[in-house]
Amino acid sequence: AVVENDIRPDLIFPARDLYQRAILGNPDDFRIRENYAEFLEITGDQEECLAQWSEIHRSLPTHFGPFYHMGLLERKLGKLDEAMKHLEIAFKYRPESLEIRLEIGQCFSQLGQNVEAQAHFEKMSQHWPDHAGIHYQWAQTLAKLNRRDEALEKLRKTVELRSEEHTSELQSRRNLVCR
Repeated sequence: AVVENDIRPDLIFPARDLYQRAILGNPDDFRIRENYAEFLEITGDQEECLAQWSEIHRSLPTHFGPFYHMGLLERKLGKLDEAMKHLEIAFKYRPESLEIRLEIGQCFSQLGQNVEAQAHFEKMSQHWPDHAGIHYQWAQTLAKLNRRDEALEKLRKTVELRSEEHTSELQSRRNLVCR
């Protein structure tokens, strides 16, 4: 968290060296590699970050985490075919994950597969009808398909759901203060 708020170049190299020594001393501890991969992503070394997630995958070949994180990063880097492949594998291991499903939908959209993205978000909305993020992504996809009226309806639903979330959060805070 400190690195995200204050990326100081004079601290990156010593921290990187510390991680590398920790990995050499504990080559089977995937948690060190996970932390290092997150550090690399935050500090902008995306390719080395991918390499670390690949190493973690070798340690945990049937765990969804490395596939999910590789897919996230590859999507951000525009490596969409690789991202989709990794996200679909992550989905096989964790089919109940909303986050993985959202990322797959965004990959469809970035690949220009808007019909598939629309069907994907529609199916997701059946499982999570009150999730604003799904309706927002669905609205964007409908707009790309020139289905403007439906897109506007999904955007209205997004605003309504976000408003309910905000109201609920405010009520929770009031309840804490009024106790």
